[in-house]
Amino acid sequence: MNFVEVLDKLIAEKNLADLKAIVAGFAEQGGLARSYRVLFPRHSKEGAGLVAAKLSDLQDDQVLSRLDRIFERRPDVVRNLAGAWLELSKDLLEQLAKGEWPFAKQPPPRKVWWQAASVFLEEVGVQPRWIWLALVAVPHQAEEVTRPKKDVPEQQMETLAREVEKLSQEVRKCKQALHRKRAPDEAARDRIAELSQELATMAGQLEAAQQTKEALENEIESTKQRLKGSTKRIEKLEAKISRLREQHGVCQKALKQKRLEKESTGKPCPEPPPQEPMSPPVQTPFAADDLSGVWIVPYASLAKRPTKRLLALINLYQAALKDSDNPILAETNWVNLNGKPKGVLLMDADMLLHDMLTVPLKPWLETSLFSYETYLYRLRGLVSELRKSLMEKYSGRK
Repeated sequence: MNFVEVLDKLIAEKNLADLKAIVAGFAEQGGLARSYRVLFPRHSKEGAGLVAAKLSDLQDDQVLSRLDRIFERRPDVVRNLAGAWLELSKDLLEQLAKGEWPFAKQPPPRKVWWQAASVFLEEVGVQPRWIWLALVAVPHQAEEVTRPKKDVPEQQMETLAREVEKLSQEVRKCKQALHRKRAPDEAARDRIAELSQELATMAGQLEAAQQTKEALENEIESTKQRLKGSTKRIEKLEAKISRLREQHGVCQKALKQKRLEKESTGKPCPEPPPQEPMSPPVQTPFAADDLSGVWIVPYASLAKRPTKRLLALINLYQAALKDSDNPILAETNWVNLNGKPKGVLLMDADMLLHDMLTVPLKPWLETSLFSYETYLYRLRGLVSELRKSLMEKYSGRK
């Protein structure tokens, strides 16, 4: 793992403690503030808002104090700040990783720089020589890596090295404990991601169900409106039937009264004048006084329910066309006609009309789907007849 991969790992893990140590490790005072200003245009409101300070007067500690908020809103800014430190210190880190002392001709950097460097060195598995840290603790006291100056006692060097070793072990233990503590958090984040995905899926299903519900509610409302109109028409018809029944009762009473008067006086009761028909007479192929050979269909006795009666009438006519032995033909005088009726007399036509109003045939007949189905039904009948004629032709029958 190289140093760039280490930085990417810290960003992915949101390790703010190590990231704050890195961005605080610029060798020069004000280096962090300068690197921050470079990332934003001059007089940027966003840049000033993240640190709550003017960019022209920005200090390092102002950036560090607001680093958590910066990472929450703009993690790329924290990534660029840490990347700027890494770019300045990359050569020094590589020399330290090889076991070389890069500060033979210049004074060692500040303590914060070493804290930032230790993050990268420990992540890549490099253990620094503790004698270096002892030299850093007594700055400007070393000529070479292997030989301290004469005014630094050897005992002091060893004591400092032991202290640094002890502190390093404590740091390693703390980091190990931190990793152990962070492991459940990572599992929790994975679980949260799974639950978030499930929640998104369920939200999509809920939205689809809501749309279906709205469509069904619209359809129900439309059906209610149609039912309301049908109910009004039925009420009108029932009121008309009630008036006709009342008129019929009045006529029956008047006729009965006339008969009583005839019986009491012994005079013949004058016949009522012929009533003019309400509609033009139906043209039939036979005389009105001769029903011989006429197919009489009692519609009311075919079934009890309107739907059943209509279907029975259709099946009855279909059976008659095919001249089949359908039991429904026994309800009529079809057997006595030998399949050659002179005409058809449909009884209870008023009930047929009422059934057609009760069953919603009119909306169905007006739909385009009915037209297509009628066309297909006729086409199926033509195909059946053609197939029958072809089979008779090839079988040798005429």
